[in-house]
Amino acid sequence: MADKKEGIDAVKGDVKTLDAKLGLVAERIRMIEKNQEVVGRTLVALNEKIRKVGEGGGGGGRGAGSEEVEDLKKAVDRLAEQAATKKELNELRYILDTINPLEYASIDQVKELVDETAEKLRKELKQ
Repeated sequence: MADKKEGIDAVKGDVKTLDAKLGLVAERIRMIEKNQEVVGRTLVALNEKIRKVGEGGGGGGRGAGSEEVEDLKKAVDRLAEQAATKKELNELRYILDTINPLEYASIDQVKELVDETAEKLRKELKQ
């Protein structure tokens, strides 16, 4: 009887752990999506600044226009490297959707399976 309860508790613990991990991955995906939006807006703003500086309208008449352009280009490149692509986000979503442990077995199904296994073991011990 103790083995049965330990087995159920172990399965419950595993399911809770997997659920928590999936929750963390889902939260991370949401955070990545938000960061991607911010990076996109930043890229648009930096591109506008680059265009203005390239046209000679930015920099307030200073002679450092080309230096500012280079700095802005470097900033855009760094942001582009850090951003996750749409394909990567879709792959993460697909993984989450396909590895949902709760779709494989519910707690009731696991309990039923454990009960059946325990019953078989009891019968084998009595023989």
